[in-house]
Amino acid sequence: LKEVPGIGKERYKRIMESWEQHQSSHDALLFLTSRGVGFSLANRIYKHYGEYAVDKLTTNPYRMMDEVEGVGFQTADNLAKHLAIEE
Repeated sequence: LKEVPGIGKERYKRIMESWEQHQSSHDALLFLTSRGVGFSLANRIYKHYGEYAVDKLTTNPYRMMDEVEGVGFQTADNLAKHLAIEE
């Protein structure tokens, strides 16, 4: 990007911030959907936790039950099983 004419420091900074945010959401959605969470719910979970979704959920997936509307025990428990968290 730095070599493209017309892209100054500010535009470069905005592009990089946007790319990083997009990458974060992609990683979180892939993490959740590959572990049995539907896309719509995964998106809702990401919107709630943002870039910290994977870190928070790998530590304690059961927190979603209290913090994210529409997440019940079954969803949290299924994710915990995928993460090999002891019962």
